[in-house]
Amino acid sequence: MSLTRKLILRSTILFLSIWLLLVLPCTGYARIPFSNQMKVTVYGRDLILSRHYQEAEVFFKKIVQDWPDELVGYFGLMSLYQVRNLDNFDFRFDPDYKIWEEKGRKLALKIVHDPQSEAWDLLMAGGTLGVSGFYKAHNSRWFSALHSSSLAFHAMEECLVKDPRQLDALLGMGLYHYWRSYWTRKLRFLPFFTDRREEGKIELMRAYHQSEFASALAEIALVFIQFQEKQYQKVLDTTDLLLKRYPQNTILKMLRGKSLFLMKKYPEAIKEFESILFIDPSLSKSYLFKAVAFKELKKFPKR
Repeated sequence: MSLTRKLILRSTILFLSIWLLLVLPCTGYARIPFSNQMKVTVYGRDLILSRHYQEAEVFFKKIVQDWPDELVGYFGLMSLYQVRNLDNFDFRFDPDYKIWEEKGRKLALKIVHDPQSEAWDLLMAGGTLGVSGFYKAHNSRWFSALHSSSLAFHAMEECLVKDPRQLDALLGMGLYHYWRSYWTRKLRFLPFFTDRREEGKIELMRAYHQSEFASALAEIALVFIQFQEKQYQKVLDTTDLLLKRYPQNTILKMLRGKSLFLMKKYPEAIKEFESILFIDPSLSKSYLFKAVAFKELKKFPKR
């Protein structure tokens, strides 16, 4: 994409972000009306998944500025910086993340401990605590991660009790059941947990088919599970569909590249890593994976 087209696209997205915020009722309201909350979360989700990171940051910071007691903005910013860490295979965005986690986590805990909390607030609280758990696991703080993810799970459970139609909660429940089962078997020092991976996958499939905000996220969660379970052809099939919606998503492209590499399809893997570098040359891990794929291709030139 040319520089001019990129600038036009970025300006258009910023305009749409500002327009969406302007059409919400004025900031004199203590809360974003429920009818608009789903629109805000879906729009922010798609900004992140499309790699419009700067626009997503502006969007969610404006929400925090206008509605400082609303969890949506904190949840969005916390998610944004963890996705950016994942994109870069490092921890470079942790300082940005920590700025928003302190207030976001505090608000989430307040909602979780309030028996009068509404289903939507519990969903946002569960999501916020879930991101907090992911951050801690990423930093190998396993017991703290387990505590946060457990709180997130119970918030999602309570969300469904209060409103059985709020099927977005199945995303958090499915992630909890699958990955807690996985990690408590891999890391023996963690408390034992019954193997509920299959239950987790069923919950994620339901979230994919039946939820609104969580649908795309559940589909991506299932791709990571497919990769973990070495179902590499399924990874390719699912990412084919996802990349039609989010063609710039380099995390999905990296999963494709690694899957192709492990399937010993080295020329295709090299092309995938090159496509990542075309989108963002700063993603340095792609150079490493591309070099390793070239090395394997020299060993097995007929592949």
